[in-house]
Amino acid sequence: MGQQAFKSCKKLISVEIPESVTKIGNGAFDYSGLSSVNIPNSVTIIENNAFSSTQLTSIRIPGNATQWERAFAGCSKLTTVIIESGIKKIEKGAFANCTGLTSVSIPNSVTVISESAFSSCTALTSIDIPNSVTEISSTAFSGCKSLIHISIPEKITGIGTSAFSDCTALSSITFPSTLTGIGDNCFEGCTGLTTVDIPATVSYIGHTSFKDCTKLTSVSIPDGVTGIIGREAFSGCVKLSSITIPQNLEGVRANAFSGCLNLKSVTWNARDCSFSRDNVFPTSVITSFTFGDNVEKIPEGICEDMEKLTSVTIPESVTSIGKEAFKNCIYNHRTTKTNQKYPSVNL
Repeated sequence: MGQQAFKSCKKLISVEIPESVTKIGNGAFDYSGLSSVNIPNSVTIIENNAFSSTQLTSIRIPGNATQWERAFAGCSKLTTVIIESGIKKIEKGAFANCTGLTSVSIPNSVTVISESAFSSCTALTSIDIPNSVTEISSTAFSGCKSLIHISIPEKITGIGTSAFSDCTALSSITFPSTLTGIGDNCFEGCTGLTTVDIPATVSYIGHTSFKDCTKLTSVSIPDGVTGIIGREAFSGCVKLSSITIPQNLEGVRANAFSGCLNLKSVTWNARDCSFSRDNVFPTSVITSFTFGDNVEKIPEGICEDMEKLTSVTIPESVTSIGKEAFKNCIYNHRTTKTNQKYPSVNL
């Protein structure tokens, strides 16, 4: 079936595709009035936008299909999708902007959910991702504003850039113990999230990965976590009141916790961690900073300009305090016996 064969045929409602057809061309029914179609098992290739922006309410993807990129993008009335066993990949943009889609069942044959596969499916409330899936690509579910919970399968080691960004109803995430990386912008703008438990296997928490999660009150980052916390990773998490930096972390990037306007308490367990002096923490609100028992180096400028800091705990394990670590820590409470211009320090 040729490219754009029935494109923009607004009065075309139903089509019977014969078994002799093996390919449906690019934009074949794009913007048509098509509301009913049966794709035969003989079809192996459904080219870009073949059924996009049609009036389809239900569709069956035959198990033999190996190519169907953006095939149903923009089908706003699509509510029922049957993906038959045999499909290996949910193709790029396959159901993007299908705003009427509320749920999808993905068969165990699927191993990859491609880029933007379900992006902006604003009515999608739930999706069961089978354990066969090994890859969730960038923007796969971005803008799914009704999605409430997501469970990441055990074979997933990394989650793509912006995979769940702007899923504003998302209230909980279950991460697998195999996860090693959370992509940049991955959960940015997920304003329904209240708690995040990072697995100990993670070595990368991406730039802006949880930025503007405005209801986030609890973040657990266990000592097993290595690598870095990226730039603006938790920026704008205005309800976060405390954070613990794990002992094996290698770096914290600029503005990682900037804009966390209720972040009063920081526990720093990192033994040897590179630290950006570019506003990692909100300097105007932190009152307590505790360095853990195994900390050896206090990074340069770590508490600089923390004007409300009243308590610092430094353990005996510390061998060096970096340049300007406590510079400009001005406070308005009783000074210590030495009248030092720093907050009280417990050794």
